[in-house]
Amino acid sequence: ELQLYGNELIGPLPPSIGNLTRLEVLELDRNKIDGQLPQELGGLPSLQTMRMELNYITGTLPESFRQLTMLKTLRVDHNLLSGPIPDIGSLSSLEDLRLDTNRFTGEIPNQLGNLKSAEHVTFHRNYLQGTVPLSMCLLTFERLTTLTSDCAGDQIQCLCCSLCSTGYPEEIYNEYTNWNGYPPVEAGAGNSEDGGSVLL
Repeated sequence: ELQLYGNELIGPLPPSIGNLTRLEVLELDRNKIDGQLPQELGGLPSLQTMRMELNYITGTLPESFRQLTMLKTLRVDHNLLSGPIPDIGSLSSLEDLRLDTNRFTGEIPNQLGNLKSAEHVTFHRNYLQGTVPLSMCLLTFERLTTLTSDCAGDQIQCLCCSLCSTGYPEEIYNEYTNWNGYPPVEAGAGNSEDGGSVLL
């Protein structure tokens, strides 16, 4: 296990994190990690929990994540991720998928309806469009109890969401980091006195 949450870590994750091939739990939430998620994260075959929420991570969600077939929890909410959501419907063990409060665009992939183990899936506070796939709605008859999107406005349609947001807010107060604006003006800013770099 690698649990370094809430430690003021700054900088991007190094590709060498992919060397931790026996890692089962990766919790780096509530830091100041920025930059893109390395593709090497997808090379951790034993990983069951990845928590990266409440950081300043940019770029897209790596396509390599579809290889994390043991993954049960994927939390990347409250970051600066953008681009389309990749097809990660092959993650049949995934129970908790949190993608909210980012800058994802495009439509929600139909393949996410293959997440038969899913209990919580959040899409709200993004720039997604279209309709939440019927395949995902059908999961609410199985184990899925939480499904959220920006369906309170005209941004996205959802017939089965448990919560509808009005869309991406101009300002968010976050109870963990006390951010008074989102994204932060100086995302990832810091020095050696503020916190340690991510070195693996």
